[in-house]
Amino acid sequence: MKVKNRDDIEVFCKYCELAAPLSSDNMMLCRKHGVVRSDYCCRKFSYDPLKRAPRIKPNRSSELEFPEP
Repeated sequence: MKVKNRDDIEVFCKYCELAAPLSSDNMMLCRKHGVVRSDYCCRKFSYDPLKRAPRIKPNRSSELEFPEP
């Protein structure tokens, strides 16, 4: 999967395909460096888009006003 603008990607272990989360929210298990913090990054960073949580879009239907007949 190609990313349009690589400058928008936050380069953290929590988004790397080589890291897996541990029971603590702030720690990751990296295949290359072992246990690291989730905001750590190394040269082996490889972006995994499936690890990013999607943004929730606002519900626009509640903002629409329909005229009464």
